[in-house]
Amino acid sequence: MFAWNEMVFLQKLLILNFIVVLLHQFEEYSGSGGFPAVANMVLFSSEKPDCYPLNQNSSMVNLWGCLIAASWMIVFFYLDFILIEQKWLGDKNSPYPFDQDEMKRGGIEKKLEHAR
Repeated sequence: MFAWNEMVFLQKLLILNFIVVLLHQFEEYSGSGGFPAVANMVLFSSEKPDCYPLNQNSSMVNLWGCLIAASWMIVFFYLDFILIEQKWLGDKNSPYPFDQDEMKRGGIEKKLEHAR
């Protein structure tokens, strides 16, 4: 279940950032931002900047493709950083990236304990 008060600051920041990106995309494509017209004039030097080559339909397809890709990216970030719980950084139960002997020889174990 979603519990805002149990989340750390960075998790809250990521969720708020995602919401702001969605609002910005809505403003650019349907509000006063005018990205399709500006892209047609500047990038494509179109004679019809209001409809060619970037019109409302192609903008919608591109936007939905970006949103789907961003959603998958968030899913994988969630799996990496929340479910794994930093075991990649040398947790005592994890062999990655170093086993315990290598960590003792390199002094990494002391640095990780100091960082925690």
